[in-house]
Amino acid sequence: MQLEGLMPQLDDLMAKMQQMHNLDIPPGYNPDLRFMSHLWDEVPHIYRPLVFYLVMELLELICWAMLAANGFKQRSIRLNQSCTVVYYTRGLSDKRQQQQRWWRRQQQQQQDLIFPQQQQQQQQQDDLSRIPLVVL
Repeated sequence: MQLEGLMPQLDDLMAKMQQMHNLDIPPGYNPDLRFMSHLWDEVPHIYRPLVFYLVMELLELICWAMLAANGFKQRSIRLNQSCTVVYYTRGLSDKRQQQQRWWRRQQQQQQDLIFPQQQQQQQQQDDLSRIPLVVL
């Protein structure tokens, strides 16, 4: 860094960081630190022809067609403006019916909490109906 003339920039950066975070970093050498040379290495890259990307898109289309033919539906959840999670489901109805089922389950759980005696009676009746009846 000294050979490239970047030392004053590094000193300014260290002073700003110490001031911003209320740190006191004494000058010195730490043998436990290792130089991160991978940050200065060139990034390897491979040129690919346009046909490669066309084949990848065609494979994605074939996979989507196979999933659709087997009854899968594409659904997505938008996490934020730049991130959307896409997933596939099979055998689920539309969102409104799912919400209605969820709402009914919530109502049933609340009733079970409010009327536990009715739930116990229903459980006892179910248990009695499972007892085999032997007629002699």
